Amino acid sequence: IGIVTSNTRKRTQTWLEAVCLSNMIDFIVSGDDVQQGKPYPEPYLLAAKCTSYSFPSIVAVEDSIQGAKSAVDAGLKTFLLTMTEVDNWCPEGVEPIRSLTHLSERLW
Repeated sequence: IGIVTSNTRKRTQTWLEAVCLSNMIDFIVSGDDVQQGKPYPEPYLLAAKCTSYSFPSIVAVEDSIQGAKSAVDAGLKTFLLTMTEVDNWCPEGVEPIRSLTHLSERLW
């Protein structure tokens, strides 16, 4: 499990430690690590290099349009966590979900 964020590495690590999740994360790609952040694909392309999985096996779960565009443009199966209705504003190739439970239903 990796985190791809526009935040700094330090801020991300501090938050993960505060909510006791740091031991569940294998890698972080932060805004510090890339030249072009989201909505460009560079963050997700770098994240894909941090794992031994092939592109078809990697799933991105995003909470923003910019992040979803970044992931889908990198060629990843992409889900967008949103509570609003998705009409024409969702990037092509992005599947909206309402919850992580909904995500698990879609994946398994």
